[in-house]
Amino acid sequence: PGAGRRAATPSACAALCAPAEWEFGGLPAWLLQQDPGMPLRSEHPAFLAAVDAWWGALLPQLAPLTYERGGPVIMVQVENEYGYYGGSKPYLRHLADLIRQHMGQQVLLYTVDGASVLPLAMGSLPGGALTTVDFGPTTDVDKAFALQKSFNPPGKSPPFCVEYYTGWLTHWG
Repeated sequence: PGAGRRAATPSACAALCAPAEWEFGGLPAWLLQQDPGMPLRSEHPAFLAAVDAWWGALLPQLAPLTYERGGPVIMVQVENEYGYYGGSKPYLRHLADLIRQHMGQQVLLYTVDGASVLPLAMGSLPGGALTTVDFGPTTDVDKAFALQKSFNPPGKSPPFCVEYYTGWLTHWG
């Protein structure tokens, strides 16, 4: 549907906005040619310049698709399981600010990490994005959502599993 109509099924914007889990995290291979020692997914100036350029082109195209503007995108993911990789709050804050700069101040942001204390502590952005969890069939769901709730402001933590995995890289067929 066009930006002026609501889709039948709302969606969350994650795959295009947060690094993927394959192929160098969704980052272009040439990125390290500029500076082979550059720390990725960090506040390193060269890395942020590349993110700023890419998201500066991408996010304005997605902005008309947000729920606030009549589109199907109801939330935007800031990072994907960043707590397993790093814990730089300035980096996460930069990403959140960049999303809001291009998509509007009202867009609902979230982060997602595994339902464990350390990844959630490292990958969440208190006051800047809803903290959500991911888990699989062996997870104690009540404990996972209780932990998620402890990382969000009171009354602002609906039980939210962003990724429910039946197995790592399960292939069908």
